[in-house]
Amino acid sequence: MFLEDSGGFRPSFTVQYFDADGKRRKAPPGTPDKATAERIAAKIENEVAERRRGLIDTKAERYAREARRPIHEHLADFSRHLADKGSTAGHIAQTTRQGEAIISDCKVERIDGLTGAAVMRAIGERRSGGASLRTCNSYLTAVRSFTRWLWK
Repeated sequence: MFLEDSGGFRPSFTVQYFDADGKRRKAPPGTPDKATAERIAAKIENEVAERRRGLIDTKAERYAREARRPIHEHLADFSRHLADKGSTAGHIAQTTRQGEAIISDCKVERIDGLTGAAVMRAIGERRSGGASLRTCNSYLTAVRSFTRWLWK
């Protein structure tokens, strides 16, 4: 772990370190105060050491980071996944459109808000609004494939 001075008119210290996997990283952004940069460096050094010892669950960190992303970003990733696995353009468009419709009906922003009860309520509203059983099942299948992909 070391501090790097940018060497410009105003000093700006940037922390560079090796992560738990041995990759060189740079902590964003630089700070004009060396003491603050040293505190940041010490904090990062402790976190890296805890990851190496297995005290920090990296899988749980990743899940938490993904849970903070907007659900529409996940749906876009799902759409790319469908394309990568060779689904037809029509299937991708229909699945994505139906997933967006149910997510919009559920009024959720993040994946933790997409519950089974909320989805079933949205499907029920479509059914009572005149949608056929086949159409409702198609919407349900689209959402189920999306949530299964999220789970995996």
